Amino acid sequence: MAFVNEYVPEEDIKKYGLEEINQCYDKSNVRPDWTIDRENDVYLRWIVSGEDEFKNQHDFTFYWKGTLIFVRLRISNGKVLGSRGWANWRLVIMNLPDELEEKTGNYC
Repeated sequence: MAFVNEYVPEEDIKKYGLEEINQCYDKSNVRPDWTIDRENDVYLRWIVSGEDEFKNQHDFTFYWKGTLIFVRLRISNGKVLGSRGWANWRLVIMNLPDELEEKTGNYC
């Protein structure tokens, strides 16, 4: 199965503890959508965008192999073309826990 964009079902809000995750980010509501691969139990969910000089910075939670990972991305450039557009995203921070470092191998 591939990744799909969808509204988060109520049962998944509870299953993944999304309300508790939101409390860590001082969010009062659960963002209703995410990108998920149910077969592999992996999701990416937008949490918050920066303000002022950090307005191109966006924080996400990435759930992979039973571990929640914090990811910060920054839009480095882009262009809007009518109702369409494109953007280049740059990885700023990703807190990869030690137990996942072992699973990823050394690709450098």
